[in-house]
Amino acid sequence: MSTFKWRLSSHALRRVIERFGIERNQALKWANQHMADAEYVCNSLAEDGTYGRLFAKSGTIFITDLIDDVILTVCKARIPEPVTSLVAAAVGREVKRKEVEVLKAEQAALMKRLPLEQEAVELRLAIAKSRSESRRNALTARMNAVELQIREINTEISREKRELTLLAQGYAAIV
Repeated sequence: MSTFKWRLSSHALRRVIERFGIERNQALKWANQHMADAEYVCNSLAEDGTYGRLFAKSGTIFITDLIDDVILTVCKARIPEPVTSLVAAAVGREVKRKEVEVLKAEQAALMKRLPLEQEAVELRLAIAKSRSESRRNALTARMNAVELQIREINTEISREKRELTLLAQGYAAIV
């Protein structure tokens, strides 16, 4: 008795071998490993009129029978032209939204950072003027806390900008 949930139709077996270079004796295991965490996308209609369930995993499409756990065919995912335009438009809007979000975050960070920068300058001046070692130590401790807050603000802005950059790079890859 097989421990595999999914079976391969003869057509799917040929496609696994042909399109993915999997050996015949490993094809069923390969398909079941992929289907174990493949995502159900939707029901689909093939060009020949056959209905099936469409699953996707790491750039691979699995079309299965509507009722039985039989894989009917397997192919590499590709992005058809109309979808490319729609995806590019959606990602383009997301890039613009993220850009506005980053600018607003920069504005908010500047408002938080400005008084901290001012305090840092005042603390440096007070440290320079201080004659007492204990006062200098207290001022230095506060200075370290202020600088830490400034670094945290700058790190958050850098993270936001990096997210925007990665989003923009993804956009560039599809336009």
